[in-house]
Amino acid sequence: MALALKHINPRIQIFGVESTNVPGMAESLKAGKVVKVPKKRTMAEGIAVQQVGDLTFEIVNNLVEDIVLVEEDEVIQILVTIADVLDC
Repeated sequence: MALALKHINPRIQIFGVESTNVPGMAESLKAGKVVKVPKKRTMAEGIAVQQVGDLTFEIVNNLVEDIVLVEEDEVIQILVTIADVLDC
């Protein structure tokens, strides 16, 4: 997404989101290289990556402004909100 969005509008600011339980990208960006983080349980299982890929790291490092970390209760609240909106 970052590649496509920056191609369309190079001035756009892109922010990523990760769970504080598995902050693989945030920790890698902080270290300046790909690092492996311990995996904890999270409701954000689809984005729970212990070790990001090298290519993904380079793309995010070059194109993403920052990674926002969210607590598990925030993840749960948004899932409940989405379920309500979708009437699940």
